[in-house]
Amino acid sequence: MRRIFPSDNDADHKKLFGVAISEDGYKTIARIKQDHKYEQVPVIIYSTSRALSDINAMYKAGAEYYIIKPDNYTAIKGILKKICAIDLGSEYKRPGKDDFVWQLKKQINMIRKGTIKEFSVAPSGLHVMQVKLSIKLDNDPSPLEIMMEGTQKDLCTKLNAIPFKGQLVAPELKESRCLVYDDRGKYHFVSILEKSVAQ
Repeated sequence: MRRIFPSDNDADHKKLFGVAISEDGYKTIARIKQDHKYEQVPVIIYSTSRALSDINAMYKAGAEYYIIKPDNYTAIKGILKKICAIDLGSEYKRPGKDDFVWQLKKQINMIRKGTIKEFSVAPSGLHVMQVKLSIKLDNDPSPLEIMMEGTQKDLCTKLNAIPFKGQLVAPELKESRCLVYDDRGKYHFVSILEKSVAQ
């Protein structure tokens, strides 16, 4: 395990970010918590994973908070400000399981379901792509358009698509069920719920 602090005194009132979501990550947290020099250092997980198995394993290993990474800079900055504002003085206690996960529901107004009706892909700079989604929200007659920009790998992961020669191949993306969240009238794509059957 990489040495975390250069000296014992540096461990006081610090937060540790960046432990990988993997078996090694779980073991690393457990080792930190078993070391009396670092057992009081809060460990904060920052991950895109919403898998209950990952969340439970990190809580069991001893992490204090699990942040589900938002997909826009403003939300990321806001949640990190909240984390950095936590008082880690002598009265600090590890939060219970109900307060362990910080996710979209603490930053937004509403999560909604919809169906992807159309999508298009275009280059947007070196190694960057732009995806335009047309989504029909449940119980809402107005079409919704969402623009997503990122690397091919990131977008393929988010849309559950296949990278192919600098493009994004996902014929079954159309008619896929998806989640979006409404941040005071500004919509953001969250994830694919269920992919359509490719024709």
